[in-house]
Amino acid sequence: MLRGPQGTTFGRNATGGLINVITPDPSFDFRGKASLRVGRMRREAGDYDARLYVTGPISEKAAIDLSGLFRKNDGYIDDLVRGGTLGDQRVIDLRSKVLFKPADNFKVVLTGEFFDQQSTTNSPQPVDGNTAGRRFPGVILPTGPWQASLAEAPVLNLRRWTFALHTKLELVAVNLETTSGFLNLRWTQITDSDASNLRLGNFPAIFRSESGSQEIKLSSSNPGPFQWLVGGYFLPVRWQFLPPALDGRESYSPPSRADA
Repeated sequence: MLRGPQGTTFGRNATGGLINVITPDPSFDFRGKASLRVGRMRREAGDYDARLYVTGPISEKAAIDLSGLFRKNDGYIDDLVRGGTLGDQRVIDLRSKVLFKPADNFKVVLTGEFFDQQSTTNSPQPVDGNTAGRRFPGVILPTGPWQASLAEAPVLNLRRWTFALHTKLELVAVNLETTSGFLNLRWTQITDSDASNLRLGNFPAIFRSESGSQEIKLSSSNPGPFQWLVGGYFLPVRWQFLPPALDGRESYSPPSRADA
């Protein structure tokens, strides 16, 4: 954890401090670990979590690792409109690294990740039944905790692909590092903003984004009191947002697009 301004030494979002999480590079020694957790939430709603990590060599100069996460939470919110439950979530996260080290002072690390989340956790309940549709005929209001009355079944899905290529060359007095990255993101949601079974405030939306980045850093490697760092960072971003139509139905207004 680093406090205060850090410039962009650890990425573009680190100007005001950061929590720096560094995943290990693949090892030339074979090893692995796994964990499994099973629990219960409300009533019979299960909570499942499984994780796996393995690493090892694929040649004298290359190694690979693979990590995976599967998590599933059953629904625990009673759906008063359609029956069944809401609030469930399923997450799959897969990540792999390939390390190539042709010399002691030079290494290349290629990273790829796939993340997929499907959930109905955006299932609101109005406080004390205080919603815009409370006095309309036919309205169904929750009368207890862990209940939801929504016009449409909620959706909160996220899918992400990430790739990165990192190189590091250690010379006598300087270190040269480069990082190239690519991110593809798709986010979909359907949220009932008035939290009632009446079609008064549905919010469907789709967001897509693609970005690439290129970073280069040249830094001193001497142990003396004077250290220096120089580099550059380039980030092109393209995104598209499909907002809901003003009538609140499950239709979309013309998309918003931007390139930066």
